[in-house]
Order: sequence, then structure tokens, then C-alpha cells
Amino acid sequence: MATLHSGGRPLRPHPPAIVLGLDSAINLSIIRELGQKGVPVIGVGTAATSMAAASRHCSQAIIRPAGLIMSWMPDIVRRTGAMALL
Repeated sequence: MATLHSGGRPLRPHPPAIVLGLDSAINLSIIRELGQKGVPVIGVGTAATSMAAASRHCSQAIIRPAGLIMSWMPDIVRRTGAMALL
């Protein structure tokens, strides 16, 4: 039996979202807000010890590859199935 929300429609799992930058308090807040709403969050940062990488709402932390974002981001989107980039 599907879980229903107040509108009576079945809930669907949220697609993942990618958050760039794990070293700021603002991005930590974004990760927490998305996670609390049930959105899986993939964080991309410069170090595994980044502040937001330790959040329970960050499902996966990826160390930012070298090079231009357009050279590595499409691969991350493809591998994770993310539908949003923040």
C-alpha cells in the first residue's frame, strides 16, 4: 500500500539534488532543508573533511575533481540521477 500525503496522492521518492560547495554554513542549511524534506543530497566539495559532508542529510560527498565544471559535472549527474544542481 502506498503512503499518501494530505492531498490523497501517492508519495513518490524525490530525485537527488547536487549541492556545490560543502564549506559554507549556507550550503549546510540547504543540505539540511532538502534532507528534512526527503530529498537525497549529493555534496560536491574540495575536501572530505568539509563541514557539510558530515551532515546526516548529505547522502554522499564527492571531492571536486580538477578541471572545469563542464568537464566533470555531467558524469556526476549521470551517475547519481540528480535532477537539481544548487
